[in-house]
Amino acid sequence: MSAFHNAIKYCAEYEGIENSIKKGFLPQGILGLSPVGKAHILSALVGGLEKKALIVVPDDASAVKLCEDLTSFGKDAIHYPARSISFYTTDSQSYEYEQKRIKALRRMLDGKCDIVVASAEAAISYTIPPEVLKQKSVLLKKGDDYTLENILTALTVAGYTRVDAVEGVGQYSCRGGIVDFFSPDDNEPVRIELWGDTLDTMCHFDVQSQRRTVSVDEILIAPSKEIVIDEPEKLIEKIENIASSIRGKKADVIKEKLYADIDRLKSGLKLGSADKYLPVIYSPATIFDYAKDYLFFALETGNIKERVASSQKLLLEDIKACVEEGILC
Repeated sequence: MSAFHNAIKYCAEYEGIENSIKKGFLPQGILGLSPVGKAHILSALVGGLEKKALIVVPDDASAVKLCEDLTSFGKDAIHYPARSISFYTTDSQSYEYEQKRIKALRRMLDGKCDIVVASAEAAISYTIPPEVLKQKSVLLKKGDDYTLENILTALTVAGYTRVDAVEGVGQYSCRGGIVDFFSPDDNEPVRIELWGDTLDTMCHFDVQSQRRTVSVDEILIAPSKEIVIDEPEKLIEKIENIASSIRGKKADVIKEKLYADIDRLKSGLKLGSADKYLPVIYSPATIFDYAKDYLFFALETGNIKERVASSQKLLLEDIKACVEEGILC
């Protein structure tokens, strides 16, 4: 039990909150706390009840600040950010926020964090389902046998991009029996060396100097983005079925765009507009599907409602514009 929990556990108000949660008297409303006071209560409850927690706040700025406060109280808190949804084809899309989300989701699956803090928009947005994230994550262990082809296939299936030299998350490179890759689940890229089909050495390295830092015994290849197309043939078939069913005055425009995506997939190119196919690729999930046995806290519920309504309104406007342009159907 932390010193921060000891400092508050005999407070009558706090005891009432903790005992009510233990007895299942939920939901509860707590008013009048300062931001630091909220972090103190939350960290104490997580420690005292020996539970993990999902906390939803109005926006990402509030989430980052709360994570900092919770960390100062000794809790392992991670931020689950919102990300932009793009229905337009682009080759310059950034996956930075998706990769941060993947890192948070992986840590939830592995039980490696105490608290996850999400903005309202992040919490309600669709993401990769837990079972798919597990399936597409591959654990490599030093001394085990792997073929180079299998490792490169695992990286490709997980959505990594091959480059000459790894500089950022979601990239990999290969030189002979040496493979470098940067997983969203890690803070540094890793370099592995095969001796025949045996994983002989494995260590982190610095991106700038390319010098090795810390040796490790195992590393996880986690998906580099939330929408991973590892079976393009199946997606092509689904898109063709959608195209064949299109009717109406914009049918020709919509079909043209759908078949353009099909051509990209057949050419081995990545879709810059994969977001619009999320419900087709797999059944969408939210962060709540990862937090089945978590305590749930919502801070500033009025502001959360406003943020959700605002983000949904903007999304609907984007969808309406895309339908009018024939991008969505």
